[in-house]
Amino acid sequence: MQRPAPEQRPASRRRALPSPSAGLIAAVVLAAIGYLLPWFKGARAEWWYSGWRYLTQSDGGWTTITLVLLAAALVAAVWAGEGDLPAVLALTTLVAALVVAVLVVAASIAAIGSIEGSDSVAELDFGIGVPVMAVGFGLGVATGCHAIASAVAADTEARIRARLG
Repeated sequence: MQRPAPEQRPASRRRALPSPSAGLIAAVVLAAIGYLLPWFKGARAEWWYSGWRYLTQSDGGWTTITLVLLAAALVAAVWAGEGDLPAVLALTTLVAALVVAVLVVAASIAAIGSIEGSDSVAELDFGIGVPVMAVGFGLGVATGCHAIASAVAADTEARIRARLG
């Protein structure tokens, strides 16, 4: 069900509350949880690679960038139903977080190979983090595109109605 365009809402309800995209919010939360959960560990490793490990065992670095981008996506997702700009910002920051997260996971896989002397991904014990992150990012791209399309459609409909009288 589409929300009425801002011009069609009663004056008392305009801009009073944000119009969140529940799908985008859920996607960002899932992506963040997946990023922080264990991704994998090497056969001889005593600890799991994860965003949480990087966040707590170092200065944060790329993990901080990923989490800041996810936080920005969450804030934009809260207003994603208000128009195309917040929806575009939510999707853009979510995709940026996806790119950084993929770089961190890929660099971690490369590093574990050099540390353990193995290049085989098949030898890694995988955790639940990467699949949860993948579901979150996938849901985010889908719902972000939907939010943008819905906002553009609502704006177009409002313009057509305004022209017709």
